[in-house]
Amino acid sequence: MLELYHAGLTACSKKVRLCLREKGLDYVSHYVELGKFQQHDPDYLKINPNGLVPTLVHDGVPIIESSVINEYLDDVFPDVPLRPGDAVERACMRVWNKLADEALGPNMVVAFSGPSNIGQAARALEGADIDDRLARIPLIERRNVIHKIARHGGFTDEEFATAREKAGFIVRRAEQALEAGPYLAGQSYSLADINMMPFLDRYRERVVPDVFTEKEVPRLCDWYERMMARPAVIATWADSEETRAPAA
Repeated sequence: MLELYHAGLTACSKKVRLCLREKGLDYVSHYVELGKFQQHDPDYLKINPNGLVPTLVHDGVPIIESSVINEYLDDVFPDVPLRPGDAVERACMRVWNKLADEALGPNMVVAFSGPSNIGQAARALEGADIDDRLARIPLIERRNVIHKIARHGGFTDEEFATAREKAGFIVRRAEQALEAGPYLAGQSYSLADINMMPFLDRYRERVVPDVFTEKEVPRLCDWYERMMARPAVIATWADSEETRAPAA
């Protein structure tokens, strides 16, 4: 049995749900309310010591880190392969996966610290609640983000500008990559496209809409339209019970 602990519309949760749908896999959905900091509850930390979403549990065994989860799914359920057969394209795919994990994830934390559930929840913390909440966060990087928002009002204009600049670089890099083929890693639809899609979607919508245009990045806009037409993407992006926090 597959169980997915996720937080609805977060980019890392969406990319795992997209992979599951591309493979036609059924799973049990468990919504983790980031606005209530449920990702730091003791029971959740037993399956994900980092206190992050998503977590996949397969027959009782937890698998963490969204890109790792997607590679695991491709290993265990190979009927719909999502890694290129060509070694060069596989290498390109891994570069995009690494970029998603090491650059886009942290950059999104800054760019979306305002409207995100975590950002809003951190601003609502007061006094002793801040110290208690901070003490439960296992990763110092995430602890520092909550501390910065709760104690110091969030990120500076300069930090937001840097996040936008990084986003613009990534958008243009994707445009350049698409000169070699219809997909980010080349000729084959792969985990590179799946892992990047939620981030690029957010960049297009909220972070650098002035860069993500037909004039500036025509190949990327074409890629985006083709991605949005895929049945698995349509299903993953659709509003549904699994994209909303459970009613209180």
